[in-house]
Amino acid sequence: MKIFGHIILHLTGFFMTSLCFWMVFAGKLAGHSVFSLALEDSAFTNFAMRDLGIFFLLSALSWALLFATFQLFRSRKLKRGVLKKATGSIIAETLIALPVLLTLVFGMIQLSLNYIGAILLDYGTFQAARTVWVWQPEAAGNRAGVSMGLVREMAKIQAALAVTPSAPGDYLQDLFAGSREFKDARAMILASQLPFLAPDMGLYAKPLVYALQLEDLGGLVETETFVWRSLGSSSFRLRSVRQFSFAYACVNVSTINNGNEVGARVTYAMYQSMPLVGRIFGGPAAVSGRPGFYSTMDREFKLATQFPANRSFP
Repeated sequence: MKIFGHIILHLTGFFMTSLCFWMVFAGKLAGHSVFSLALEDSAFTNFAMRDLGIFFLLSALSWALLFATFQLFRSRKLKRGVLKKATGSIIAETLIALPVLLTLVFGMIQLSLNYIGAILLDYGTFQAARTVWVWQPEAAGNRAGVSMGLVREMAKIQAALAVTPSAPGDYLQDLFAGSREFKDARAMILASQLPFLAPDMGLYAKPLVYALQLEDLGGLVETETFVWRSLGSSSFRLRSVRQFSFAYACVNVSTINNGNEVGARVTYAMYQSMPLVGRIFGGPAAVSGRPGFYSTMDREFKLATQFPANRSFP
């Protein structure tokens, strides 16, 4: 019975650790999108299986670290008389062990964040490839004014929308940079959160995007050392707009067309937000004028080529 209780304890701890990591750093909507697609489409499941498995393994290791730390402190309880004599040595031992413990904790969190970003990148690459699959025949047939440049831009927006939860949340970007399609997508992110309906919500939200971002200019001047800036401490409306803007700057997309298959290759420079461990998991770089440590991830996904589109509409 005691063994059964330990199994239930550790399974619950593992589940709650996984859930906490995902809900805090990715969110409910991203989880629903990723895991519902994994249940519906076996191609995506196979594509993302490795990153999903590593994320759950890291969650299990994080729980093990938390449990071992708790057990260690519990076992170190001393009697009051002994504690008075041992106070100096305990302080010295704590000072020696604390940097190592903090590095382990921040490293485990950052590694888990990276694999949440990798799972979101898998999802974004899948959606970018589907975007290319849908629109590439239109560009090849020169229909409706669709060009390959527009196809790449729409695929990039799909990838950026997918990885948005893993991007820094409070860094102000150039308000006027980006394509028309990017600005439309950014406006719709805000429009979906407004408490009213209008005939053209995207058009209504466009000027609000600029006004909202100008409410908080701290993200323009603060540097990568401010961890709360990278994780996000402002309102969800402001944070979601800035996260998408930063994700868009961190993503690059190229199309794949080898005759029998079409798809997308996506590169994502993920910002390393945890202190002490940025150099371990990433390299120094500057993205959209924001210096810091970034880990570069690459994914590609391909689908069978469609039949060529008609040169003209029926």
